[in-house]
Amino acid sequence: MQDTLLQLLQEYGYIVLFFWSILEGELGLIMAGIMCHTGHMNVGFAIFVAGIGGFVGDQIYFYIGRYSKKYVHKKLRHHRRKFAIAHILLQKNGWPIIFFQRYICIKI
Repeated sequence: MQDTLLQLLQEYGYIVLFFWSILEGELGLIMAGIMCHTGHMNVGFAIFVAGIGGFVGDQIYFYIGRYSKKYVHKKLRHHRRKFAIAHILLQKNGWPIIFFQRYICIKI
């Protein structure tokens, strides 16, 4: 079982990393790091694939939020305070707050 999983990761590792990055999977990055360390993946290409996957995921989530705003607000009703804080930070700081929240991981 373990050998089969390792063989699948070696064969489809970049595809798995791409889709895992779309879903915000830090565990996928750890997997890619281990695979790069053992020589089963290329470090530069793994970073590129994970970056593209993260970008694609961001775009998907943006368009879901943009075109399904009412549905998202209804589903996340108990997070109204966080939405209000995020809105205030966005008005106050503009686009840099999005960059810092996404890539520097400032927790609100």
